[in-house]
Parts: sequence; structure tokens; C-alpha cells
Amino acid sequence: MLPPVLEIYVVWHPRDTQGAEIASEVIEHFHGTTFSGLIGGAVEVFTRSAGWKDEDDAPRPLPFMGPLPNGVAAPRFVAVVPVVGRQLVFALEDGHAGWDEYLKAIAAAHNDNAIAVRAFPYAVTDAAGTKLDSYLRHIEQIGIASTFVAEPAAQRRLRDLDPRPRAARRRLRSADPGLRQPHQALRGRRRAPSCLDRANAEADLDHPPRRVLRRERNPARHRLG
Repeated sequence: MLPPVLEIYVVWHPRDTQGAEIASEVIEHFHGTTFSGLIGGAVEVFTRSAGWKDEDDAPRPLPFMGPLPNGVAAPRFVAVVPVVGRQLVFALEDGHAGWDEYLKAIAAAHNDNAIAVRAFPYAVTDAAGTKLDSYLRHIEQIGIASTFVAEPAAQRRLRDLDPRPRAARRRLRSADPGLRQPHQALRGRRRAPSCLDRANAEADLDHPPRRVLRRERNPARHRLG
């Protein structure tokens, strides 16, 4: 079986209850009928919350945090959605070494391997001035509310992660002049492009991620010869 084109990991502190709700939305979206045309496993969604070694530990490592076991093939692209909740903020402020290293590694992978690994933080609380903010403040957030167009929070989050072509997003931008500005009014941060948009824009690849997904949807149309 081929490795996934894209793996999405939703990461949250187990005491931040909104994290589980957001993870369920992402799983339902990418494993539902919306992506049923993809050859199985092209896009996979995983969760990281419960402690790996014990209840107080950080979660199971992400693929870029070390070698994969038993010859498991690495995905082409990894998207990490850290859910910035109060308990995660408190864990880092209280000096929890495991969570501190985990979030630091996510930010480092985003910076060092930006073609294949992207972080897409979603804030459910204000983390300004905290240690967590110092790790993630340079990374564009997803799900930022518009002051011009009313849109449910879940819809905003999923739209910013969705790798499909987005006529709907273009219509939204045309209706909302604020979204055409270089920065959004949430501490000066722009709205994040989707996982595959960003990788497509930053990488000069033989098979850009969106083209790979199109080939997975319609393999007969992309055969050589």
C-alpha cells in the first residue's frame, strides 16, 4: 500500500475539551463523503492528546520527530493542527518538559522542513505573551474570524485545511475585502492557506501535492504512455 499523500495530526492537551471536538470535525470532514473519491488512504487524519508513556506524558511522537517503526513509509506531507487551549498554555507555563519539547519540535519542523511539514495552529484561548505563543506566534493561524462575513467557526477551520480547489474561497474573498489584505486583525496575522496550497506554493516539485491528489482521484487520466 502506498504511503498517504497527506497526514493531518490534531494535537491538544487532554484537559482542553474543545480539542476532541475539533479533531472529530476534521476526521469527519476528511474521512466522509467529501473525500470518498480518493484512493484509500490518500489523506489520513490522526489525533495526538493522551500521554504516550503515562497519563502525564506528552502524546505519541509525530512522524518527523524520529524514525518510523517497522519500515513504515513516511507520508509526503504532514500537517499539524495544535489546538491552543488553556490547559496546553498552563502546561508549558508550569514547566511540563514533555509538552514543551513536543510543541517546540512542531515549531522547529515547520521552520526547518516547511515544504513537507506545516503547522496550522487554532486558538481557543488567548496565549499572547506565553511560552506557547513564543513558539507559534510566527506561524499563521487557521479559522480566523472575518469582520465582514459571518461564518461558523467549524466551517472556517475546515476551509483553511481543505486541499480541494476553492471557488467557494474565491467567492468569499470577493465578498470580504478584508480577506484580500496582507494581514488579518488578530494580532496582525494572516489567514492561513490550506496544507496543500502552502506546500504547492513553496515547493518546486515534480508532483505538487494538489496534482498528486488529482491523480489519486482519477488514476486512469494520469497514466503514462
